Amino acid sequence: MSLVQPQPKNKSAIDMFSFNTRTTLSITFISLLIACSLTVIFHFINEKYKATFICFSTTLGVGIVGTSALYAYSDIRLSIENQASDRKSSLEDQLTKRALDYIKLWNDPQYLNSNKTAIDIYHQLHSKPASQKAKFAINLLEQNPDKRQEITNALNFLNEIAICCQEKIVEEELIYNYYRTTMITYCDTFSTYIGQTRKEINDQDLYRPLTNLCEEWEKREK
Repeated sequence: MSLVQPQPKNKSAIDMFSFNTRTTLSITFISLLIACSLTVIFHFINEKYKATFICFSTTLGVGIVGTSALYAYSDIRLSIENQASDRKSSLEDQLTKRALDYIKLWNDPQYLNSNKTAIDIYHQLHSKPASQKAKFAINLLEQNPDKRQEITNALNFLNEIAICCQEKIVEEELIYNYYRTTMITYCDTFSTYIGQTRKEINDQDLYRPLTNLCEEWEKREK
């Protein structure tokens, strides 16, 4: 079941479209009625007035056709605008749903251990002098492969979300409101580990979307 309720259509736009459609049909009917009437009158009018009558009928016909065309154009334009509005609303719903799905996933049991490990390491780091923090974090993860894997899994997941924000395929504002503190804390706590891993695999772009996004968000807070 979708977490996003469908957006109601703009009632005023629908009413206007119905009004224009009814008006166009009315004008068409009246045009036919006038045309029939003028045809009948033409057969009974005096010969010397027929040229004037033809001119008058032509002018009237052009006016009616122009009015009908104007209303038809209004109907078409309104229909196109409504379709564009519906597509925009549908896209926004998709972006919101993806963001909510990522929020829901972070609370999944598979990330509970990762979060617990990250919190433990965070508190241990903050109890150490600044000069020892980097070395302590690296040694801790190297000596505990299970913890290293848990942190790697969490970083991979957060980097995936950052890529989605970068490519604008999720509603970033929702992600920002929910993940801001988590992402910035992970990047700060495991910055040394991220840097070492980049050197180990010779890839300076590893977790780049995540670190870039955190830098942008930190600037927003200032």
